[in-house]
Amino acid sequence: MASHRSITVFVSYAHQDEDHHRRLAEFLRRLEEERKIDAWDDRAIQPGTDWGEEIAQRLREADIILLLVSENFLASKYVRDREIPEALKLAETRSATLVPVILEPCDWQSQPFARWQAMPPKAAPVSEWPDRDSAYALVAQRVGAIADSLRAGVIEAEGDQRQRQRQTVYRQYPFRLLGEDYDPFRAFEQVFRRVETGEFGRLPPLPLRPLGDRVEFVGEEYQTILSLLRHSGPLAGLPYDLAAIPYPLLGQCVERGLIQPLNDRLREHENDFLWWSEMGTYEGRLYGVPLSALTMVLAVREDLLEANGLPRPDRWEDYLGIVDAAAARPIVDGAGRPVAPDLLQGRRHVAIWYDWLNHLYACDANDREIYGDSLLAPDAAAETLRQGTLSYLSLAGKLARHADGRGEIPHYAVANWDDGIEQFARGRLLMHFLFTDALETLRLRMQATGASGDRALKVRFLPMPRAAGLPTRHGHVEGWVLCVPSRAHYPEAANDVLDWFLDLEVQRAYALWGGASAHRTVIEERTDVDGGGAGRAFWQSVEDQAEGRASVGLVKYKGPGVMPAVERVVANLYDAVLAVARGQQSAEQATHQLIWKVAQRLLRGLD
Repeated sequence: MASHRSITVFVSYAHQDEDHHRRLAEFLRRLEEERKIDAWDDRAIQPGTDWGEEIAQRLREADIILLLVSENFLASKYVRDREIPEALKLAETRSATLVPVILEPCDWQSQPFARWQAMPPKAAPVSEWPDRDSAYALVAQRVGAIADSLRAGVIEAEGDQRQRQRQTVYRQYPFRLLGEDYDPFRAFEQVFRRVETGEFGRLPPLPLRPLGDRVEFVGEEYQTILSLLRHSGPLAGLPYDLAAIPYPLLGQCVERGLIQPLNDRLREHENDFLWWSEMGTYEGRLYGVPLSALTMVLAVREDLLEANGLPRPDRWEDYLGIVDAAAARPIVDGAGRPVAPDLLQGRRHVAIWYDWLNHLYACDANDREIYGDSLLAPDAAAETLRQGTLSYLSLAGKLARHADGRGEIPHYAVANWDDGIEQFARGRLLMHFLFTDALETLRLRMQATGASGDRALKVRFLPMPRAAGLPTRHGHVEGWVLCVPSRAHYPEAANDVLDWFLDLEVQRAYALWGGASAHRTVIEERTDVDGGGAGRAFWQSVEDQAEGRASVGLVKYKGPGVMPAVERVVANLYDAVLAVARGQQSAEQATHQLIWKVAQRLLRGLD
């Protein structure tokens, strides 16, 4: 089974289906490059090897087994007599996870492996998808999620061992907190530890004195937490006393019995925090309090804008004009190195979804009809989405010119969240959109860049550009909420910690250490504190929300089905960006195809 090595994936297929197999392997290769999996199939058998024994051994060692199902697959005597029975035995003993992948229509439902959930979603055969790459991408995404879950299980097993060792001393469980290993969660731990050691004497004491130092912060990657939330059942639950989750997953976690309602006394803080009810309530009950409230800001190299006679991008036309100006006359820094105008997010992070929303907000006056309370009919909504999507894909084609084949600037299509921050900090980007929870990471990276001998960068943070032809800005609200899992060992202590964390002085200290506080007073106080105007840009978004100049209802949707719908749109966005950048489709053609998919898979998928 899984260990600290990569998760092993065995691919069982019929050789007549090599075209399907080869294309899927390209998508799995991305997971291999990230060292999440180690995929194996019979093409890897070396000459002179006993191929039957090699296949049997690899199958026994597999953590995940993919069955690429077709008429050819079912007709293969070797597959039918050897590989399928062994795969079923391993799956039934929980030694491996079995995933049938339906390539073509066939009588797979009568097979013994039909009990296992098949891919693509709803077992729709790959051959019947209008865009097969989307189907392969979803299969690879499912494999990646299973790999993350298995790895989380390894971490949990090791945690259980440490926990048992603690019990020999303390005779009880430690108090455990889970969150993304990023600025807000790190800042929470910083304040917690400093209060614990008495460094912040003016702050209220921690309400965990009976537990003493038996407190464990567990920071994980975003995708690992997402996988853990998706695949944990209500019986096993989440083995934590407090867990920070992306708030759009709140409804899904409530419906699946993973989290419990919070103590009503916490509602005393409601008026102190922005977006309290939108982020933390579900069907009228309080399930989460804000660990972080985030919005996007635009970071710009003000020194290069000034040197090249370019305006600050206050309006969306300014932003797009700067990209066009960089195409007409390349921008270089003081050392003569090329600087790309911006970087589109890649498929490895949900930020590509927010890049797209930026264009929808900025380019269409009717977005309130989509994202507000009155959802348009899909056909009308699809037409409303067209202009923003065309703008987004047109920009994708323009930014493709700035991809550096030497790897100096990551290609937009494979960039992830950290790539954008890294490249901006190194002075390789003129502009970049980022969430406010990344400001501390960016500051530290820029400090490291300056220490390496590069000239300090003059950076300015701006609110989202104003919409075309409108006096409004349309920003996002995102964030993480702290919840109490249903099987927490110390639910009362967890509620006490939340009450402590929501105190104004604690929130001030939290913001000081890089936390993205949602406290109204703290946000307003920091408008003139953050370097480069980041706090003021955030406050502009707050005022836009309060005065009705921005509408983000769809982003705030917390129903059980929102994340699968968003993930499908992310896959379609990625495919559309690649098609336009490679010249396989015009921006207009890709827009038409993408809007159809959004209307089918998102707008109708929210019910």
